[in-house]
Amino acid sequence: MAGSDVAVPAGWVWGQGIWPTGVSWYRPALASMTRSSYAFSEADTMIISTLNNNRNAFGRPENGSRTWKSFASVSDGLSNTVFMSERIIPGSNLSLGNIISNLGSEPIFDPSSCLKYKGGRGQLNQNAIPASASLHHWEFCGRVINCHEICYLAFNTALPPNAPSCMWLFSTGSGPISASSFHTGGVTVSMGDGSVHFVSDTIYCGNMTVFGQGTNDNPPQSHLYGRVGRSPYGVWGALGSINGGESDSLP
Repeated sequence: MAGSDVAVPAGWVWGQGIWPTGVSWYRPALASMTRSSYAFSEADTMIISTLNNNRNAFGRPENGSRTWKSFASVSDGLSNTVFMSERIIPGSNLSLGNIISNLGSEPIFDPSSCLKYKGGRGQLNQNAIPASASLHHWEFCGRVINCHEICYLAFNTALPPNAPSCMWLFSTGSGPISASSFHTGGVTVSMGDGSVHFVSDTIYCGNMTVFGQGTNDNPPQSHLYGRVGRSPYGVWGALGSINGGESDSLP
């Protein structure tokens, strides 16, 4: 957690809730936290929580507790499944590593809608961002690594690497969170077998307009069932899912 100089309010539980900006410990807590420039794969299903995702290799709900999935559950093969990637530590509102939120349901029903927010030189396109949107996540990204909400510690394999990241609610919510880096043309990823590869921004992403929360396009219940079968998001989506039945692999 934070250093000894930070007083955490009584009853506050690490990894839960949203830190309010109106209390004195908010800024010191952020300043003393180590930031991580890596993120865990949330695969090709855009759920707010890793705990409800049937396609990623990490948390899941079971009997009301957080558990881990086994290597055996990665039926697509460990060498064919992305576990981790780089993700830019944003240093400002307009950094490509930041998350544009309060966009409504569009990023979930049409993840490709997020692509219009990409600018040049690792920045977001300020002119394309609507006035109703929010850009306040940059201070949190890469810090809350034991929180189950994907906006802090994860990414999706739907939009290509170094695409923008979008969410539908003001503070937390679902939507495409993209892998990102300061490398030219792609990101470095770690596969389930421990091998490391460079993935190009031009990797095939299939139909990026497909509903992001799974096979059933009737929210809010769709998140209870997730996605089944081959990923609609091409090779990148197939590399993210643990159980899509795909044979796609990186060279």
